[in-house]
Amino acid sequence: MAVWMHRISHCAELSYKLLAQGCLSIGFSELAREKDFVSAMKDAALIGKNQRNFLEEKMFSLWGEKIKQSDVLRRFLLEFQMGDMVVVPLFDKRFTIVKITGQWLTLQQYEKQCHFNFFQNEADIGFLFPVSFLLKGKRDTYGIVSVSREGYADDALCSYMKLAETNADISFMQKNVEEAIAKQNNTHFALPKMQEAWAEAFLKIIQDFLQEKHIENLIKRYLQKQGAGCVKIITKAQQQYTEMVAEFEQLGLILFVNVEQNVSQIDQWALEQIQAYQKQLSHQRDGYIYGVWLISLKSSYSNALKEYAAKQNVQLIEGIAFSKMLLKAGLTALEEMV
Repeated sequence: MAVWMHRISHCAELSYKLLAQGCLSIGFSELAREKDFVSAMKDAALIGKNQRNFLEEKMFSLWGEKIKQSDVLRRFLLEFQMGDMVVVPLFDKRFTIVKITGQWLTLQQYEKQCHFNFFQNEADIGFLFPVSFLLKGKRDTYGIVSVSREGYADDALCSYMKLAETNADISFMQKNVEEAIAKQNNTHFALPKMQEAWAEAFLKIIQDFLQEKHIENLIKRYLQKQGAGCVKIITKAQQQYTEMVAEFEQLGLILFVNVEQNVSQIDQWALEQIQAYQKQLSHQRDGYIYGVWLISLKSSYSNALKEYAAKQNVQLIEGIAFSKMLLKAGLTALEEMV
């Protein structure tokens, strides 16, 4: 049995829906529509180097060049096996662990089996593996049995979930993965549940009792605790694109921060902020790295927006995550808030 890390942030809205239904997905829909490619990948006579060569040749014929993602698809189609465990990093610093329960199939084949059309938005999903969840408990808002990385995954496993690659062999982390499963399945292991309850209660205090100026001050104190040498709160009269600017001089990093408490169309607000930042940052040529945080205290961002924001190097922070950040920094005393 092998252990894999495989992320599904690509076409997140559909990928998450498929995972909730027990299917681990990957892109490459153009290849999935090539019948000769699908049959060759299933041909036992070509197993090994011949399949790999065929895969790379087919990609080259479709896109006119050898692409880096060929290894990603090769691992998914040729190396993932029934019985393997897969760690799946999710948005909001959560993750799940699944077990592969069958052979891969194309999205079209899966559609025929379940009599449902997923191609309404022509999303780029090509291949799927049937999987079952190894974690127990309630499903999250996306329908996935997932848990927070903090509390269930150790530092080493958390680190490998941050890999930039779509997938990777992490069989050497099998013990770490099994320990995460054991923790989650242990009904007496209460620390993560307590942390979640504390974060929810603290967020409620922030929402109900703190005014806008207090929240700005709270964020300022948090950024200072994280090493910002200078944090500027921009007055309403001066605001153009941002509410707060934090300078981390030693890191050569400048962070723009906007927080929204009550907006109903949170995705639209965030999209407008991202576009404004892109316009502003396009003129920066001063040697600094620029980052963007958008914080929402009451609404949740959609997976589609999270996927878009990640491509634009924008960090979307929802209320509970924001609360956990403050608690971890020790910002719980009244004088720190006001």
